[in-house]
Amino acid sequence: MQALSPNAVRWAPGDGDRVGLAALNRLAMGVVVVDEAARILFANTAGPRILAERDGLLASGSDSCRASIASETAALHGLVTRACADSMLEDEASGIALTRPSQKRPLIVLVAAEQANASPRRAIIFVLDPERQVLPQAETISRLFTLSPMEGKLVRGLAEGKKLEAVAQDLEITLSTARTYLKQAFSKTGTGRQSELLKLVLTASGIDA
Repeated sequence: MQALSPNAVRWAPGDGDRVGLAALNRLAMGVVVVDEAARILFANTAGPRILAERDGLLASGSDSCRASIASETAALHGLVTRACADSMLEDEASGIALTRPSQKRPLIVLVAAEQANASPRRAIIFVLDPERQVLPQAETISRLFTLSPMEGKLVRGLAEGKKLEAVAQDLEITLSTARTYLKQAFSKTGTGRQSELLKLVLTASGIDA
């Protein structure tokens, strides 16, 4: 297994950040901050553990995040580039399911912009291992965030890394209707874009007790 080099984590928290860092390290999901070239700048405790397994997501020799499959690496890096350029659309999927050589269930990965006005821009990669933790059922998501049953199903589908079009097909609704449900979910959760909504749901499901 490949461990991250000492240069992989370049960010050190100040006193005001330590509570936030402690909270990140309580998450069962991996949280990895990268630059526009997908080079790792920071990771919570779970991040290096997932990367070291080299099963779906790993760190290359240059400390860059990449997938086990080349085509999925290209897709992942595309999401990172768009997050750093702040060009992700509201209804554009920012998640990807990464195939695992072990044949275990795919890793669920969400890529989001770190901060709108940050310079240089960085992206946050959230990594959910369904073998270690289970996404809340649609009913639980609806209950937690006061969503309708259909909105809960749509949000859960997106949290699984599916595109909005695929979720709409699964739910047997039109893409236009799916976008309406998504906007309603934004309003009810106080989020403004898909990446924010999915961060909220994944964080709610990722506490490591």
